[in-house]
Amino acid sequence: MPFEPVDEIRLASLVYTRLITKPFDSEKVAILVKQALGESEEPVGLPEEIEEESSALSIQRQAIRLKYQEILPSIRSIIMEEMVSLERELEKRISASLKNELKSWLKARLSRLEGKDENE
Repeated sequence: MPFEPVDEIRLASLVYTRLITKPFDSEKVAILVKQALGESEEPVGLPEEIEEESSALSIQRQAIRLKYQEILPSIRSIIMEEMVSLERELEKRISASLKNELKSWLKARLSRLEGKDENE
């Protein structure tokens, strides 16, 4: 529960390496967990399962890699087209914004100059 006090008796009965209290920094917790696990990789499955499925997994992985390699160029071209489109849209918006700012500045400047001419 989020706001319950720590049960000191239960805490004393537990075996733990380190106690992390709230609030905590998630990055530090991730580092502590990696250290506690010895930075080992997660097992894919139980040892028995790995031996039985290793050849089937290898074939599946190769098929996925081949499909990925076939699709990769088209994905890249789609992403590039989208990026160019976004760049053009951004350029249009920035240009319109700058034009509006320039018009406003010029109007203000002209009105000041006209005001000075009338006062002289």
